[in-house]
Amino acid sequence: MGAIVDRLVLTITEVEEWLGLSSGSGGTKLDLILVAAKELADEYCNNPFTDSDDVKLAIPSAVKVGVLQLIQDTWDDNISNGNLALKKKKAEGLEIEYMLNSTVKNYISSVVQNYLTQYRLVPGF
Repeated sequence: MGAIVDRLVLTITEVEEWLGLSSGSGGTKLDLILVAAKELADEYCNNPFTDSDDVKLAIPSAVKVGVLQLIQDTWDDNISNGNLALKKKKAEGLEIEYMLNSTVKNYISSVVQNYLTQYRLVPGF
């Protein structure tokens, strides 16, 4: 995984507060959106966030806000309208729910781009 997925600390509680939701009300869908948004930000920025000696740097606050805004946009555009494309798989009594990253990819607003573009090295897509 990339630097944002691996090192950006962002809890479900923080996401729920950002969205104005009560604790625990986002459920599995919010968990999936959080993971997908961090993956998308990683792909978009394509930045290891390291210095010239390959020492890991802190993920900037602007990136965190960009990920939160991407989550907000996805939540507003999809969850509230019931349009989020979730996939379910069942195997041996287990059910897994997941979301394809391309579902979120269509929702990079200009606001999100304003936060993330300054940290974009080589465009990922």
